[in-house]
Amino acid sequence: MTRFIPLLLVLSLLVLPTMSAASDVVDYESGSVGTVVKVPAKDADVAAFTYQPKKEAIAKLAANEEALGSYLDALVEKGAFNTAAYIARYAPAGQDAFVMKWIERNIGDLTAPFYFVMSYKLDETDTKAAFQWYLRGFLASRVDATLCRDTSARQGVRYLNDLLGPKLRAKIKEYAAADDLPKQQREALDYVRKHLTSASPMWICAHGISSFTDGNEGYKPVSERAGVLESIGAKFINK
Repeated sequence: MTRFIPLLLVLSLLVLPTMSAASDVVDYESGSVGTVVKVPAKDADVAAFTYQPKKEAIAKLAANEEALGSYLDALVEKGAFNTAAYIARYAPAGQDAFVMKWIERNIGDLTAPFYFVMSYKLDETDTKAAFQWYLRGFLASRVDATLCRDTSARQGVRYLNDLLGPKLRAKIKEYAAADDLPKQQREALDYVRKHLTSASPMWICAHGISSFTDGNEGYKPVSERAGVLESIGAKFINK
């Protein structure tokens, strides 16, 4: 089999849309499994990545580990995964160790963007580990995108590339061509399988064109996630 998936990895890095900002939290990520979640057209400008607090505000929220952890926990509890991932990504560098521990401790309850946040946090010190987390996030994000009833939502996966670090960007072609790639892909599949989340896939489904028109079309039952993972995973690993 040709190196089809790694090529997608590399090509997906070439398009990095700018994420839009908003002044208020728009909680369109919530919604029960299998239901149609309507997103008013007026909120479509934040459909790319929910709410993005200013860096100064994040610095205040992350004044200490207890405050940051409590805020992240609260956001995850309400289903605002993209907002939580954004804050985790832009928390002060001095909080990196805490953020990574928090993500690893809660990974089974989180969504794919947090895999990319882990990749970013490791970028400066261990690009091989950063690439491994990228592979996991690449797989997990496409699984959730497949659950979206509006197939145009899959374009939202590209926004996750904004969470990657500069060193990995420079080395990703090299890593994607490495002989041990199939081994790393198998590890990524095993990891995502072991930590399969039950969280709503609206973090990605909100990117669908329907969010800008008559209201988002929602997603398939999350009970289908395991089957989708195995289907995509079978094509994910290079032979």
